[in-house]
Amino acid sequence: MLFTERIPVIGIPKTIDNDLGGTVITFGFDTAVGIATEAIDRLHSTAKSHERVMVVEVMGDGPGGLPLTAEFLGPLMLS
Repeated sequence: MLFTERIPVIGIPKTIDNDLGGTVITFGFDTAVGIATEAIDRLHSTAKSHERVMVVEVMGDGPGGLPLTAEFLGPLMLS
């Protein structure tokens, strides 16, 4: 519709899964990793102080991606 009216439009893909071809990192992925990392960090200290084990489920499209990044690279992002 905008194209037929000769209004320039640019589409910018956004996904928390960082699974779009031709991109290094997608909008939303960095934010999602930051939020998941902060939540995991807070749960870790709570679990430790209460001597409990907690299970964390992180949304993501298939294995890897957001869950692995939040768990393994997250501590590096907080420091």
